[in-house]
Amino acid sequence: MASKGLMRQPDPNHQTNELRALFKKYLEKGGDPESYHWESITTDHGLPHNWIYDLFQSSEGSIYAATWGGGLGVFDGEHWLTYTKKDGLHHDAVTCTREDQDGRIWLATDNGINILEDGRILDGGLVGKSLLNLAIDQHNRIWAGCWRAAQTGGGLFQFDGARWRSFSTRDGLPGQEILKVFEDSQGRIWVGTYEHGIGAGVGCFDGQRWQNYTESDGLANNCVYSMFEDPAGNIWFGTVNGISIFDGKNWAQEDHQSGDAVEQRDGNLLDRCNPTDTGYSNRQKTDQCDPFVGSFVFGIVLFYNADRDAQGN
Repeated sequence: MASKGLMRQPDPNHQTNELRALFKKYLEKGGDPESYHWESITTDHGLPHNWIYDLFQSSEGSIYAATWGGGLGVFDGEHWLTYTKKDGLHHDAVTCTREDQDGRIWLATDNGINILEDGRILDGGLVGKSLLNLAIDQHNRIWAGCWRAAQTGGGLFQFDGARWRSFSTRDGLPGQEILKVFEDSQGRIWVGTYEHGIGAGVGCFDGQRWQNYTESDGLANNCVYSMFEDPAGNIWFGTVNGISIFDGKNWAQEDHQSGDAVEQRDGNLLDRCNPTDTGYSNRQKTDQCDPFVGSFVFGIVLFYNADRDAQGN
């Protein structure tokens, strides 16, 4: 486990222009966007790798950066700590981090599950599986989505504290390559699929059976990378062909002409929903509400209020 201090970089990276515009729009209703600045965090500042797959903040405040090739980076507020295969990780490609109700950090890797507990890396099972996403439900069960079906079999896995249970297309799963796992407010488990880039839509598991949805039902595309639930209970799906919104009965898509409304499958218009912060890929808000954004090649970008110092005061 290696440690390195974090240095501040006052000037924003020129590669973040598009992200700046996005967050400027995000902040327009909440205050003066000009009071917010960008800060880039890379391997020069202690990050183990610049390819960031996932960002997560634990209940005790540490920031976890899952990297593809550099292991796990953990920022404790002063220093970056790095965990790699030498420390017990099954693979240095870490794709997702989540915290269970007991405070343990679960890590999905390209070769199974690890658990970080009391500073030690433990085996979590599913060795040999290329895992891309984790979710921990309200019953503290672990859900792990597997992709690379041709190499490692794919599928969805659930850990109840004693053993792993597998789900496949034979059980009703929409596809074998799972990009996203998500629990909604009703306790249902949703999955988004890849299937070699073709996609197999999304699936919803109510604890008894799977209900699957595809383009024929109103989904914008069958390849689904992300999803979240807004305060009204609508489920938003990020696909390779835009955003779809499901209210439990009707499907809607954004009106790409105006951007001010979304269009239902029956042609009626709904007001745009105000998304929450749950489920955005590669983004994590800190306790001070400063978003961290992960990138594929440029490390982490911190979007922070210039009126506060580096510690968030």
